[in-house]
Amino acid sequence: MEYLFFSEADRREWGEQFKRLFPDSAQKAKAEADYYCENNAFLWKGQVIEMGTPINWLHNPTGDKEFTWSMNRFKHLRSLGISYACTGDERYAAKALEHIIGWIETQPCPRHLPEAELTYFQRPGPWRLLEVGLRLRQWVYAYHFFHGSESWTTDLEQRFFDSVKEHGWFLSTYMASLEINHSIMHMIGLLSVSLTFESWEESKAWRQKAVERLEQCIRVQVLPDGVHTELTPHYHMVSLELFTDCAYMMSKRGYSFSEEYERILGEMVSFARCMKRPDGGLAPFADSYAGNLLDINATALYCHRPGDLLKSQLHEQFWTFGPEAIVQMLHEAENTPSIEAEAELPFAFPSAGYYGMGNREHKMIFDAAGLGGPHGHADALSFELYAFGEPIFVDTGTYTYMENPWRRYFKSTAAHNTILVDGQDQTPYLRTQRWGEPEAQVSLLAWDPDGQFICAEHDGYKIRGIMHRRAVWFLETGEWILFDRLQRTDNPVTGAHTTGAHTTDDRTTGADTTGAHTTDDRTMGADTTGAHTTDDRTMGAHTTSAHTTDDRTIDARTTGVHTIGAHTYQHRLHSRLLHWQVQDNSEGPFVKFYAEGTGSDNEAIGCELLLFGCQGTELDVEDSWESVESLKLDPLKVVQGLLTTGEKAWFITVLSPYQGQRKLQPEQWSVVLDEADRPVLHVQRAGDSTSYTMPE
Repeated sequence: MEYLFFSEADRREWGEQFKRLFPDSAQKAKAEADYYCENNAFLWKGQVIEMGTPINWLHNPTGDKEFTWSMNRFKHLRSLGISYACTGDERYAAKALEHIIGWIETQPCPRHLPEAELTYFQRPGPWRLLEVGLRLRQWVYAYHFFHGSESWTTDLEQRFFDSVKEHGWFLSTYMASLEINHSIMHMIGLLSVSLTFESWEESKAWRQKAVERLEQCIRVQVLPDGVHTELTPHYHMVSLELFTDCAYMMSKRGYSFSEEYERILGEMVSFARCMKRPDGGLAPFADSYAGNLLDINATALYCHRPGDLLKSQLHEQFWTFGPEAIVQMLHEAENTPSIEAEAELPFAFPSAGYYGMGNREHKMIFDAAGLGGPHGHADALSFELYAFGEPIFVDTGTYTYMENPWRRYFKSTAAHNTILVDGQDQTPYLRTQRWGEPEAQVSLLAWDPDGQFICAEHDGYKIRGIMHRRAVWFLETGEWILFDRLQRTDNPVTGAHTTGAHTTDDRTTGADTTGAHTTDDRTMGADTTGAHTTDDRTMGAHTTSAHTTDDRTIDARTTGVHTIGAHTYQHRLHSRLLHWQVQDNSEGPFVKFYAEGTGSDNEAIGCELLLFGCQGTELDVEDSWESVESLKLDPLKVVQGLLTTGEKAWFITVLSPYQGQRKLQPEQWSVVLDEADRPVLHVQRAGDSTSYTMPE
C-alpha cells in the first residue's frame, strides 16, 4: 500500500517516540479518545453536545452553524489515531471506523445540485467545499493511523476508499473563488489524497489541479509585501501553515512548487514574526485571538529554521514531519538563539498597512490597514503597545463569530485604540461577516523609520463631515506621542462611496515630514511650515444609540439625518493596567490631565500618561473587556478622552511606560498654538526644547 507520512510498520515506533517527546500531549489525546469511545458526544465551547446513537452528523442544538461544520471536519480522529499509535488498543481504530462509515452511510454526496449552491462559501451542512477539503485531509491521516488494524477490514476499507475518491471528485469538479483562504483548504485535501494514493488513476490529474490552484491562491491572496489580503494575523497564520504543509507534502514525493511560491512563503514568515507580542502571543488585530501563540513550527521545520521553533506546540507537527526531523530540530534549537521580535524594529508592510516602531524594551504595532473584508474590524489607526515584555494597550480580540451584541461590540470602533466619533463605527456594521458602505479608506501620509514616526488618516467619518488624522512618534527617551486631529471637511458625504484599497503616498515618506523640530539644531525632522485652514461649519448626525461599554448599549445606528451641530469624540485606550489614578493639571487655555496606570501581572510595570486637549475635554476611566480566547472575557480598563464640541477637535497624548521608577515629568510638557492656530506640543528638557506638530 501507499503512504505519505508513515507506514503501518513505522506507526508503533512513532507512537513510542511521541510518548517520550510529548508525554502530556499523549495523555491528553488518550483522554479525549477514551471519551469518544464511551460517548457519542462532542465538546463545543464548553458545552457537551449529545449526538445520538448512532451519531446524527446534522444534529445541532446550538443555533451556531459553525458547530455542524466543525463536527463534519472529523478533526477528532486525530486523538483516536494518536492513541492507537501509542497503545495499539483496537478500541480506537474501531471507533474511528464506526464514525467514518456511519458518516458515509448517512451523508450522500449532493451530485445533482446547482454549482452555484455547492460553491457558496456559507453553504450549511457537511458538503460545503471547506468541510470536504478539511475532512479529506483528516481522513488521509486516519488511513495512516489505522490501515492494517483488525477493525479496518478489506471490505470496510474499500468503502472508505470509495468515499475518499468521491471527495476527490467533488473537490476537482467544483471550484470556489481564489480570493478567500477557503480555497487553500479545499486544495490541501485534494493534494493530500493525490500524493498519498499516487497509483490511483485519478491522482495525477488531481495533483496537477491542486498545484495549479494553490499557485494561483498564493499569488491572489498574498499582497506584494507578504501579508494575506484579509489583513488578519490569525488567518495569515492559518494560510501560512496550509501553504507550508502543501510544500512539504510535495517535497515528500520529489515534487516542488515554483520559486515564486517559495519566495512568497518566506515573506509571509517575516510578517508573522513581526506580529509577535513580547509575551509570545499573536497581535489580535481583526478576527484574531491574543491567546493564540505565534506558531510557525511548520515553516521552521520545512525551511530548517530552529530559531523559530515554538516547543510548546511542536507536537502538532510530529505526525507530519516525523520523529527524526523533530529530534534534530530540537537539538539544533538548543544551540540556536530564539528569533527576537525586537530585531525586526522598525518594520513596514506598506501594501497591507501594518507598521512597527520601538526598540528592545518598547514596541508598537500600528494599524494603518484597510478593513480587509468580512474578518476585518472597524479599527483604522488603532495600535497595540508593549513595554518590558508586557502588553500595555491592547486590541480587544474577537470573542465570538455568532451574530449577537458581543460580536458587534468586539468588531466595533469603540473596542479599539482609536477615536470614536458620535458613537458610530468607521464603517457601518451589517452583520457578523458583512460590512456596509461607505467603507473607511486609510491613507499613509508619512513614514520615517529612522525617525520612528508615522502619520496616517482615514475617511470613515467623512459622511459626518470629519477626517481623522493620527501621527505617532517614538522618542529615544522611551515616550510615545500620539497626535490626533479631527478635521472638518467642506462637503460631508450624504451617501455611500466606492470602496477601495489601502493607499500609500510615496511623496511623503521622507524624514522632512515628521513634524518634529528641535531648537538646538539637532534636528528630528523639519517642522511643517504650511498653514491649514479649517471650515468652522460642522456637520453632525443625530444618533439613536452609541457604542459604549457600560451596559447602556453596545448597539449603534444613525437616523441618516445630518444636522448642523456638535460632534462627540471618544479617544479610547484599552489597557491591561487595571488601576488608574487621574489628576487634572490644567492651566491656561488647554486642558492637561496626568494619569498613572498600574496593576499588571508584573507589579513593577506601569504607564504614565499625559492628555492635552481643547477646553471641555474630559479624561475618565471605565471598565471593558478583552477576549484572549473564544467566549472568554478578561477585564481591561479604557482610559478615555471625551470631548463634545462644534469647534476644532484634537487630542495630544504622551505615553510613558516604566519599569520600577517613574520618569515622566509633566511640567516639561506643554501645548501652544502656532500662527496658523494649530496646536504644537513642546517638551523642554536639559535646556533643549523640541516641538511636535501635525504634518499637513
